[in-house]
Amino acid sequence: MRKTDKYLIAIVAGIVLLVIAAFAFVLLSPEPQYRGDDTPEATVHNYLLALQQEDFERALSELSQDVPNRPEDSSEMEWDITEYPWQFELQDDTSLIIVGSRITGERAIVTVAETRSYGIFPGDVSTQEIVMRLKQEENGWKLIGGKSYWADDWEK
Repeated sequence: MRKTDKYLIAIVAGIVLLVIAAFAFVLLSPEPQYRGDDTPEATVHNYLLALQQEDFERALSELSQDVPNRPEDSSEMEWDITEYPWQFELQDDTSLIIVGSRITGERAIVTVAETRSYGIFPGDVSTQEIVMRLKQEENGWKLIGGKSYWADDWEK
């Protein structure tokens, strides 16, 4: 066997191993989980995760009863989300990370960094901050407002 054939075989074997490792990483990475603690950050995390997983019953449970036009049930919430798709841009290329919170008495603000990929190059991303408003109720922190991942009709 010639020396160049050995190099070619080594390169192909290396590529195959990298592909196998990438698949194993994706398949073995843990699924996102709901958080159990009663904090404003956990409420926002659970709400956004429920929206991503299309668990509208869970997402609805994170909304305060004081939201003026709160959906009455999960099917109405699903309808609102499909009616306002620009408010609920739940795409695979979007990353949501809680970056901060501020609690003032029974009110809280949680800031979420939304990073979205676009274009064909890995560095083509845009990041914006989303602010979610919450209030503490008897059964924990509940959402009362937001500019994204929130239907305009809920405020009217």
